[in-house]
Amino acid sequence: MSCYFRNVLRGFVPEDTKVELTETAIDTTDFLISDVDDDDQPEIIMLIRYNKKTYLTMLDRKNFKWSVCFYHEIDATTEQLEFLTIIDIEINISNLATIEIKDLFNKEVLNCVAIVDEVRYELQCKLKFESIEIVANEEYREEEIEEFIYQAYEEEIAVVNPITEGLIITPTPVVYKNKAVLDDYDVVIDEKELLGNKSYPTHMAKLVGRTAAIGPAFYTSLCIFIEDLVEKTSIKFDLPISSGTNPELELIEFTNQDLVIAQNIEYIVVKIGTDIVGTDVLNTFIYTFDRGDLQMHFSSEYFEYQFGGRLILRENYEAVIQLRNGNFFEWNLEQPEYVNVIYDDEGILRKVSGKTMIVMNNLKFVENEISIDVIVTQNIVSQYDNGSAAIKTVLGYIETTLRYTRYGELQMKDQQLYLLE
Repeated sequence: MSCYFRNVLRGFVPEDTKVELTETAIDTTDFLISDVDDDDQPEIIMLIRYNKKTYLTMLDRKNFKWSVCFYHEIDATTEQLEFLTIIDIEINISNLATIEIKDLFNKEVLNCVAIVDEVRYELQCKLKFESIEIVANEEYREEEIEEFIYQAYEEEIAVVNPITEGLIITPTPVVYKNKAVLDDYDVVIDEKELLGNKSYPTHMAKLVGRTAAIGPAFYTSLCIFIEDLVEKTSIKFDLPISSGTNPELELIEFTNQDLVIAQNIEYIVVKIGTDIVGTDVLNTFIYTFDRGDLQMHFSSEYFEYQFGGRLILRENYEAVIQLRNGNFFEWNLEQPEYVNVIYDDEGILRKVSGKTMIVMNNLKFVENEISIDVIVTQNIVSQYDNGSAAIKTVLGYIETTLRYTRYGELQMKDQQLYLLE
């Protein structure tokens, strides 16, 4: 079980951390591990005290990066949470894009209680901190600056050696459960009729989840049921994101003339909102279901990985966004609010720390004369801190246009960067 918990905590604790089961009873714990939303990825629960107020805080992991998914002021005594140690911090934890153990603790041995399948485990995490400082000056090297963040713009800028044709997203089969039935706690959030090539509905797609105490718009255990209206049977498949706010189900229909054999296509589109440190993120997944064949055509998780990148700061107010697909955007950081935090009066980089995230915030289908393009918008949100001044703002957005190939794949057609003035 030690190996299991070490893997659960990856991204939160350093790789060389020793995670050991202990036989000594733990009366108070620094944090709790439990799968609160039943997505098979345990969350970290803790009590944070900031600005004289105590907050019940839950961290969730995505791509081995932990961030706040729940942050609510409470009375620890009233809520009977005295077994959790209150962690005093000097920053608002909800303003951090990613959270690691070094952001919260300065001790080398931490107690932890984990609840797995209703079994209690008591753990100790033994770690050694290293002092890390990001230095950005006239001897600046790209690898010395941490990753940064992204969001919406209005002025298009030039791209250096643009790659407008490239990455192909191939549909992948999805495993589903036959003869599925709704459980007592399941709620049908939305449903859409599927016609296929008939003139009448043959199937019903249902977005299903369970309500949670976090809020009326928040659902857990999100999944899709597809009911055969003739045979009166249903299939079920889980979504890559099992919980989130304001989940939506859309049905996009069009005849794709580019296919080897032109045919009517019905795309089942699921959108799930999440929040990463005050930044709205739209998780989107696109499926087709035809004669028992279920395929995923688009995943925002895969897309964000393939089109991720980093922001590089250079001397003389220059900045670069470098994407994994090879595109390279340059511009000048001329806005005074950036200049005052990042540069001195001579355009030399200060000692700054920051975070970067390219996060998806919109996906839309745009119909043209013969087909439909998929346009994906990724926000660029920036956060910098030089020790005495800080800024968090929207720099702009990356807009990627994908087209359908004659084999039903999605291929990049164009990509542009837009900056807010």
